[in-house]
Amino acid sequence: MKISFKLIAVLLVAICFVQCKSVDKLYEKGDYIGAFKKALNALEKSNKAEAKNKTWLNKSYVKLDQQLMDDYDDIKATIKLSEKERSYLRSEDIITTVLEGRRYLSESNKSQLDNLLNLQAKVRGDIAAELNKNADAIMESVPQTGDKRKAAEALQIYQRLSRVYGLHQADKIDRAVGYATFYYNFRVDHGFNLWYSSQMDGTFDDIESECEAGIVVTYRGNDKNIDCDVEVEFSNLDEQRDESASSTNYQENIEDGYTTRTDTSGKVIKTPIFRNVTATVYRNVERITYSFQIDCDVNRRSKWCEWSDERFNVSRYSEVIRYRLDGDRRAVPASVLNNLNTEGRHLRKDDMVQDLIREAFRLVRDEYF
Repeated sequence: MKISFKLIAVLLVAICFVQCKSVDKLYEKGDYIGAFKKALNALEKSNKAEAKNKTWLNKSYVKLDQQLMDDYDDIKATIKLSEKERSYLRSEDIITTVLEGRRYLSESNKSQLDNLLNLQAKVRGDIAAELNKNADAIMESVPQTGDKRKAAEALQIYQRLSRVYGLHQADKIDRAVGYATFYYNFRVDHGFNLWYSSQMDGTFDDIESECEAGIVVTYRGNDKNIDCDVEVEFSNLDEQRDESASSTNYQENIEDGYTTRTDTSGKVIKTPIFRNVTATVYRNVERITYSFQIDCDVNRRSKWCEWSDERFNVSRYSEVIRYRLDGDRRAVPASVLNNLNTEGRHLRKDDMVQDLIREAFRLVRDEYF
């Protein structure tokens, strides 16, 4: 047991050495966020080499602080708003990581982090103000033009301001939604599949769950404001039956009894008799395949409808395998003999068709939303 404890102690020291060395390598390569995370992870998991890991964490933070300060200066000098946002969001990810290790920072670094957070808030506020100004400018002409695309663009900005920057403006969002709302309606043409019409309607009725801010989706609706009216047309259910056959020959040299003789001492000696046996296993596969072709015909009832016609194919099959043995079963491996005792059964047709309808719904939904 003592040897085991010594071995564990040696391993712990080795792990600590490798870990610290890994932080060192990351730092030397300029991967300061990687070094910070590595040191933080080590501190969270163990008290071993705590002082060294704290040192690496603080050294890495100093570099990150300078990097972020430079990034914020660049953001101020950048003209293009999209580039400002990308740079800011990258810096926010770094600060989130740094805050997780705040308790391990020295007092001077904690003070510097507070200054950095104040600067971050200022940059965030400046970007939010610019985004808000742009959205307001986009919305200015919408009441006169009724341009849904512009209203939708402004809506996305207002929503991003709320979600990312914490600037909640319910009145502006509601106003943009009022102008930006797109109306989509779906109808199913069952064709001659009357037996499955209720399943089709019951499944595609769920398309209404795609409603969200700026989007109204109806099934078999008749609203006069509809922009896109989509008819989902099912072909007649196609049923295909196929059969295939194959066979495998087996041969085995088996022990089939024995002969006996008595030697001069009176001892009885048994000699095995071997015999070659053969068998053929016939394999018959019966497959039933059901399929639909689905055509989505888009009736563009306003200039705001940008959807196009689509076509999908869905299919499901059920397969039953039957075996027949001809010959001596002793020639056949046990794994194959087990199959001889199984009798498959086809899946229920109605269940397979219901799966097809669900798959058709998923394809239509994912295409348009």
